[in-house]
Amino acid sequence: MTLEKKLKHAIKSNDIEIIHSVFNDIYVTYGKLVYFKIMQYIDNKLDVEELTQDVFVNFYNNILYIDIHNIKYYLVTSARNKALDYLKKKKDLLVLDDKIIFEKEDIVNSNIEYEEIIKKMKLFLNDFEIKIIIKHNINGDSFKQLAKEYKKPLNTILSIYHRALKKFKKGSEESE
Repeated sequence: MTLEKKLKHAIKSNDIEIIHSVFNDIYVTYGKLVYFKIMQYIDNKLDVEELTQDVFVNFYNNILYIDIHNIKYYLVTSARNKALDYLKKKKDLLVLDDKIIFEKEDIVNSNIEYEEIIKKMKLFLNDFEIKIIIKHNINGDSFKQLAKEYKKPLNTILSIYHRALKKFKKGSEESE
């Protein structure tokens, strides 16, 4: 059963323990992804941790009012928005005609933790797998876009992505 279905079932049951259990599963599944997404924009580890918590607290507090079709998309979008709002408040972004303008590459390349995660990924994944993960999760490229870009069937891209995530998760767990 997907997390979305589990969450809908938990909300319908109105059992706070079941809701907390599903929420914990969501946090375990997507916590590192949300952290990684925020880390693209912000260098300070404590700020990243606080904003990650804010994303999940916001998700939990608004769980009854949001559309639960894609939890991952909601959390990644929230993480990006939290990071940009944080930077905007600190005036670290260039604003032109009410549009936020910044060089994403400069932010990502200056982030030491981001580079450390890429190094860790390289221990378990090949460069192509890393590109697929980064382009999908960080840049927001759809699997269809990636299939077209790399001239590979959609199912091949999906398989590479899911296998790479499993390899990385397994390798990370074994090395800890």
